[in-house]
Amino acid sequence: MNGNPWGLSGPEFLWIYAGLLILPALAGAIAVRRLRSANRQPPDHLPVYHLAYLTGGPWRTAETAIAALLESEHLRIDSSSRLYKTGTRRPTDPIERAVFDTVGSASSRTVASVVDAAMYTGSMTQLRVELENAGLLASETGRRRIWRFVTAAYGAVLVLGIVRAVAGTSAGYPIGYLVLMMVAVVVAGALTLWLTRRRPSRPTEAGWRARDGAAALPEGPVRTVLISGLTRHPDREIRVAMRLSRPRVIRRPAHPGGGYAAHTPFFLAGGSQCSSVGGDSGGGSSCGGGGGGGCGGGGSA
Repeated sequence: MNGNPWGLSGPEFLWIYAGLLILPALAGAIAVRRLRSANRQPPDHLPVYHLAYLTGGPWRTAETAIAALLESEHLRIDSSSRLYKTGTRRPTDPIERAVFDTVGSASSRTVASVVDAAMYTGSMTQLRVELENAGLLASETGRRRIWRFVTAAYGAVLVLGIVRAVAGTSAGYPIGYLVLMMVAVVVAGALTLWLTRRRPSRPTEAGWRARDGAAALPEGPVRTVLISGLTRHPDREIRVAMRLSRPRVIRRPAHPGGGYAAHTPFFLAGGSQCSSVGGDSGGGSSCGGGGGGGCGGGGSA
């Protein structure tokens, strides 16, 4: 027994090492779970864009703002899914103003490109921060910090295994099982390193409950788009513009607060998703009349 490196036999050390293989991942999972289970009481009434972010992230928030701007006739949409400003009057809401400014003054932009750009605006980032501070959205920074710590812990476990392997080899002991466990440590460290990448921020338990407030919003295009996306807009011409425009596959990088797939519940979306939405093809006849009308008008299907 005294001849064993560090006073531990091979089996004894392997049991300890197995515990060190499991412990970091278990601790990380528990910490992330606690991060997402902030049990605050959600507010009775959340603003529309806070609800939109909790429902579908920054993508759905931008879509909801487009629906509001079409309804207020700040924007119009043509049959190729391109958005146009109807004037220079800017909206007062910061999210709507960010989307409005993204369209530009001299040219049109597709719905997809406007939404992509709006996801990176300061107003969208501020909205995410407000939700995190209210305990409705789990902190993406906190989640990544947890998995970075776990990855570093696996690095330390690997170093311990290497030192033990060197000591065992020097003393003439077999190290085959230890090498296999070190390989497992490397795999576990690689997986936790992968978890440190940017991913969609998820609502806390309070955030999930707060999402139910969308059902209490007044009936209309904004509520419909908030819940189901622009392809479910109640105005038939807008639906046709979104569905019949030339499809384009959008590869969206992860947003600083998380990337979300269009028309996909954000909790099912990955950090980088593909979706098929309005094309980049130019031209196309306007869905509505001249002036400030366009598709932003009322007609329901």
